[in-house]
Amino acid sequence: MTKKVSEEELKEVANLAQIKLTDKEVVQYSKDLGDILSYFDKLQEINTQDLCEIGHITGISNVYRKEDLAEEISREEKEMILSSVPKKNGRYIQVKNVL
Repeated sequence: MTKKVSEEELKEVANLAQIKLTDKEVVQYSKDLGDILSYFDKLQEINTQDLCEIGHITGISNVYRKEDLAEEISREEKEMILSSVPKKNGRYIQVKNVL
C-alpha cells in the first residue's frame, strides 16, 4: 500500500527548504515521496532480531597509525629555522591566511 503524502504537506516541506516547485513537480514528488515512505514500512516488516549490529561493513577496527613522537630539535636548530623564514611572529612562523 502506497502512503499518501498530500500536496499541501509537500508544499510546506518545499517552502521550509526554500525550494520552488511547479504544480507538475508537486504532483510527481508527492507520489514519489509516498512510494519511498511505503518502502520504509516494508523494511520495518523484516525480522532483524537475530542479526548483530554493525557500525560499518569493512571490518577494519583501527585505521590510524601509531603516532611516533619525533625527537625534539635543539635551540640552535630552532633559531636556524626561524632565521630562514620570510615572516615570523616571536617564535612562530607566520604564513598567509588560508581561508
